[in-house]
Amino acid sequence: MSSRMNEFSPKETSSRGDHGIYLLWRVQRKAGLHFLSNANLKALVEIGLPKYLKKTIQNLQQLKDESIIDLQPIFHELTTQLMGRMAYNVEMHHSDPFTAAFDFASGATGERFQNPLWQITEIFFGRRFRQSVATVKAFGSELVSKAVTARQNARILGEVVARPDPPDSLESVSGSLINSLLDSVDDHQMVADAALNYLTAGRDTTAQALTWTFYLMMRHPNVLELVRAEAIKLATSADLLLSDFSGIDTCIFRPASLPYAMAVFYETLRLYPPVPFEFKQCEHATTLPDGTFLPQNAVLVWCTWAMNRSRFTWGEDADQFSPERWLEDGNLISKTAFEFPVFNGGPRTCLGKNMAENVAVQVIATMALFFDFKAIDEKERISQNSLTLPMDGGLPCKVTIRTGLL
Repeated sequence: MSSRMNEFSPKETSSRGDHGIYLLWRVQRKAGLHFLSNANLKALVEIGLPKYLKKTIQNLQQLKDESIIDLQPIFHELTTQLMGRMAYNVEMHHSDPFTAAFDFASGATGERFQNPLWQITEIFFGRRFRQSVATVKAFGSELVSKAVTARQNARILGEVVARPDPPDSLESVSGSLINSLLDSVDDHQMVADAALNYLTAGRDTTAQALTWTFYLMMRHPNVLELVRAEAIKLATSADLLLSDFSGIDTCIFRPASLPYAMAVFYETLRLYPPVPFEFKQCEHATTLPDGTFLPQNAVLVWCTWAMNRSRFTWGEDADQFSPERWLEDGNLISKTAFEFPVFNGGPRTCLGKNMAENVAVQVIATMALFFDFKAIDEKERISQNSLTLPMDGGLPCKVTIRTGLL
């Protein structure tokens, strides 16, 4: 990233049209790079995630065997707490009013793509949508206000005592994303909008991907057993304390150490990409590699869902759940962004890719170790209308605590 982006003030940015939008994107991306630095990612994976995952495990431990629970809000609560503390340094929960408002606004926005008359119909039927958007914007403003107040208090205290936290501590990471945005942008409304963008990227997509992962593992119990066996083997070789739930703090799983679990996660992302379709607008006229000419301001839309199920790319079994397609001699293989565009590619490659992989593997392996999951029916789950891919009706299932973990 060029440091020249800081030469432009927010007023200049907003007055430069498309170029200003591009500059704002660069500012947001720089803040994301800072938040997801190696040191911060280490603190997130080794301190923040185990802390909130342990709470999740303990809550499930209180349930009676064969209790029926909905896994979707469980995963959303986990990622909401994690992102709230790590990115914004606030206590956030999935049950907060903001979540319901955001989910409704996202669904209503998605419906606009299906309704060419939405500008008219929303005049008469869009009251709840407008209220939801207002709630979301108010929440974004509150995030910024709290961050600004915390920064002001820190400066006052800093004049008395300077005691920086270690670079890999939870305290040093908390709030780093929104603080990076405030360092780069003076316009607080822009900061709020950017903060909400990162919130849905880091909270919703990961939780939804985990929901679909466990849905597929319950539909393929042999896959769940293979994931569990891989985690048990690694835990045994590392001599981790897993005889009861007290060992959860030391049970850190890495993507590189669990190739089969990663293959399951990637195969889930292929079949159920958290962002099922995307679109971009051309700042300048351009020609695609296949010779297709796109004039300036042309809008390009592609459906990741359809691309990931193409028999031309993935073979005749493209519609089948097969984690083995990601493995070769037991090792995880990679696909290009042209074949597997879930994390985008090139200059716009998803900054949270490593974070999502680490969170997913840790949650998948840990939950498989401590619990058995069984679907309550054979019903095929479908997605809810949204800009992302939440599961319609959630994922109710029976949860049983495993005894004799190893």
